Amino acid sequence: MPKTSESKTRGFTLMELMITVAIVGILAAVALPAYEYYTVRARSSDLLLRADAAREGTAATLAGSSLTADCGEVVKALSVPGADPYARLSYQFEPAAAGGGYRPVLAICARSTSPGDLSVKVARRAYEELSRRGIAEKTAVLTANAVSFAVPLSNPQASAVCTTAYVPSITACGDVMAQVLRFDGSGVYARPAGGVLNTGGRDLAAMTVEMSFIGDGSIPAASGGQGPVMFNYGTPATGHNALSLWNPKSLTVALMGRDYDTRVNVADGQTHRVTVSWDKASGNLTVYDNGRQVSQFQGVSKGADIPGGGTLVVAHKDNGGGNYNANEAFSGQVFHAAVAERAVDAEQAKRPLSQVLDRGTGLLIDIRAQNGQIADTTGRHTMESSGVTTRTTGVDSSLVKP
Repeated sequence: MPKTSESKTRGFTLMELMITVAIVGILAAVALPAYEYYTVRARSSDLLLRADAAREGTAATLAGSSLTADCGEVVKALSVPGADPYARLSYQFEPAAAGGGYRPVLAICARSTSPGDLSVKVARRAYEELSRRGIAEKTAVLTANAVSFAVPLSNPQASAVCTTAYVPSITACGDVMAQVLRFDGSGVYARPAGGVLNTGGRDLAAMTVEMSFIGDGSIPAASGGQGPVMFNYGTPATGHNALSLWNPKSLTVALMGRDYDTRVNVADGQTHRVTVSWDKASGNLTVYDNGRQVSQFQGVSKGADIPGGGTLVVAHKDNGGGNYNANEAFSGQVFHAAVAERAVDAEQAKRPLSQVLDRGTGLLIDIRAQNGQIADTTGRHTMESSGVTTRTTGVDSSLVKP
């Protein structure tokens, strides 16, 4: 009988599988970036169309209009800016070049929880295109996690359209509008009247210092001397460095004259609530950034008190007798600066210090802007300042909750 041929089924070899996986990987490496590029370009085009529509609609609404007292009335007359899935849009107002009032702008903001988020890329591309056309405001926040800018809705050189500022409770990025302190260079500072922190005549067996830096790209990354000093408390016996915060590019805590570098960059355009807590019993110096522990140094001045009744200054270092060094001046926006005579733990550091402690439980001072003035909300001190201005801007809602 003749032999019949048998068909044999053979699977892939390991080498063939490896080659197939490699080819798929190469195709993905090429295709995914290309897909993202076209997605960003298409979505940013949609955002540009909304910005153009807002500009055209505003021009038509304001054509022939006379100066209005309330900027809020102008907002009511404007059509609602189109919703966008990748950015938040809202009407804001900027000072006009002429007329002593305000002109409208369209605020555009995108924020992400991780660098490289698509919404940030879309907003950044839209900003780059609008800047190329020359129709974006010069001030903008451009970071890996946030893009925020404004588009003028009338000629920036034109007269004001309204005279009373419009202050919405929520910004385009969803932050709450609040007053912040603006420091800008040498000789600009805030301190208790006479410079002295009232500690009730007591030395300090524990101390917590907290400051909130509002990110807008204005904090310089470097300066002359030892770097800008954001907070300084000290006495002559401690070399005016009992506890200081300086060098925003790599936040450094000086405690009893020794430096402890946390490597936290508060000059990155982001908002940082920095909490520095120490107590003599443990000697632990712990630093938190936005409620998360970032550094801990052990054996720091263990068993020693920090002298009470020293001088305190925000945005400068007092080198004795009110002597300030221009190289140590800090520039930037600060929501608050607070000091307590207690240490806080990790759970307490998750909330702003003023929400954890009050005057009766150890809060010594809480400096912030109120009604355009600099105040200590504990009522223990009257405040004095030099060159500090206040402005209303968006801040993290957690900072202003009661």
